[in-house]
Amino acid sequence: MKRIAILLLALTLPAHAATLFVSHQGDDSDGLSWESALISIGGALSGASAGDDIWVASGTYNESIQMVTGVSLYGGFAGTETDEEFEKRNWRTNETTIDATGLDTSVVVAANEATLDGFTITGGY
Repeated sequence: MKRIAILLLALTLPAHAATLFVSHQGDDSDGLSWESALISIGGALSGASAGDDIWVASGTYNESIQMVTGVSLYGGFAGTETDEEFEKRNWRTNETTIDATGLDTSVVVAANEATLDGFTITGGY
């Protein structure tokens, strides 16, 4: 009975929130570091869960995105920061653009408690 109680407790604990990385310089594998960064914001959002952060390196991302409930999406990174260096983010120096030119929409924010911060958004409607 004690083992069952411990197992049930473990199943009710919240999962550790992840930081996913997006960069044109990544290898598009797992997104868990700048080196293995995903190359699209949409790809990172599709693998994200509530409580996760997504850090996006400077550059222009030609895509339309749909926000995910409870996920925070931050632009303005150089693509070298470590997990402890969020404060080094500078969205003025490291401009990060979502360009949806020719696409239906640029950003769909139909999600509760989602954060979109540090981006220039252009194109779409």
